[in-house]
Amino acid sequence: MTNRPESQEVIRETVRGKRARDRRSETLVLHWYELATREEVTMSCSAPFFRMESVDGNAVVFRMLPCGAELVVRSPGSRGRHQVFILIRKIEQVMHVLLLSSFLFEKSLLTMDFHILSCRYETEDMEMMEQIVPHQDVQAELDDDENVADIKKLLGVGICTIKGIMMTTKKRLCDVKGLSEAKVDKIKEAACKLSNNGFITALEVTERRKLCYRISTGSRELDKLLGGGIESQAITEVFGEFRTGKTQLSHTLCVMCQIPNETSNFKGGKVIYIDTENTFRPDRLRQINERFKMDQDAMLDNILYARAYTSDHQMELLDFAAAKFHEELGVFKLLIVDSIMALFRVDYSGRGELAERQQKLAQMLSRLQKIAEEYNVAVFITNQMTADPGAGMTFQADPKKPIGGHILAHASTTRIMLKKGRGETRIAKIYDSPNLPENETTFAIAAIGVTDEKD
Repeated sequence: MTNRPESQEVIRETVRGKRARDRRSETLVLHWYELATREEVTMSCSAPFFRMESVDGNAVVFRMLPCGAELVVRSPGSRGRHQVFILIRKIEQVMHVLLLSSFLFEKSLLTMDFHILSCRYETEDMEMMEQIVPHQDVQAELDDDENVADIKKLLGVGICTIKGIMMTTKKRLCDVKGLSEAKVDKIKEAACKLSNNGFITALEVTERRKLCYRISTGSRELDKLLGGGIESQAITEVFGEFRTGKTQLSHTLCVMCQIPNETSNFKGGKVIYIDTENTFRPDRLRQINERFKMDQDAMLDNILYARAYTSDHQMELLDFAAAKFHEELGVFKLLIVDSIMALFRVDYSGRGELAERQQKLAQMLSRLQKIAEEYNVAVFITNQMTADPGAGMTFQADPKKPIGGHILAHASTTRIMLKKGRGETRIAKIYDSPNLPENETTFAIAAIGVTDEKD
């Protein structure tokens, strides 16, 4: 593996107009994230051929076709070429794959992590989709809609990327209507060739962790307790009794997510809010926004809201959220579920349904974990508390515990317990975290949302 030079020094853009079969005003816009320099790069062309090349001979060539674009990757250290066909069929739509730079600077295609941030191709008003299964002969496959139909089915259940396929079990893929076991094996095999899901060094993990960001809670003391705010690529759970500030914190985060965090590399973004208890109030958001003086309508327009009515509906909304994260990669930064367990308590009552409830809950939490990691977003969930019948036998100081059992406890990255203080003061305590010490702090809930306690 060669060292990765600065992208500005090694990438040359060559737009070739030869063999132009179609002289319409077509434009291909590429936008990718350079891992080595952590910079975003955008390039475009209006010719049938588009080529990017590095000094060591690695090259990526795009060929414009009447109904899409063909991507061919060549590397001196690999056998021949690696070919992926991409259908881009809708004006102003975006196709997402990650880290194109890895193709340019790695010697072996087997170790490359491929992802374009966005690719837009303007042509007839048709549907856009990302072709996941690679083709050996692109021209021969153009008249066959079988693979296109399979990809539609995957997109319909929120599986939009190669990494998403690798994160999904074969059993769940086979449960997708219209996908046979043979098709699933083919898709899995193709995705495996295009991804690197083996071992990496701790140093590489450190580099990947640099992409994480933190969203401020609105309180400096609470941010300090959380190491800077709500972390991306993680599930942050807050639980407590009624009136401890769970929903108020959720509303404050909707506004804070749109404001850059000075202490991290967070530049702000949109929010998806799933409401299970009908407690979402836009007027409260306007009230909190008075603190920051953003345009009120623009602030509300950056929040995508959905009301969930059943636990099954809640799972369907997560699939929609995953598709939205993929469609607008890098735009949405926060997913809020308030609250995670409310509908499960209604749909599954009694000990006889407890096992089924926990199984469904585990599937939902697994989906949230994959969304957080796959799209580098922060997931914030609220949870309720219940009486612990066995607390008196063990002399516990607090006879209440968060609901959801061990499944929810293990799925949440960071767990925060909220308790009432004096007046509008609330107490936040780190209940469990892989990297934060057990500690607590106080904050206040005011008309401007979550803020620091006044002296």
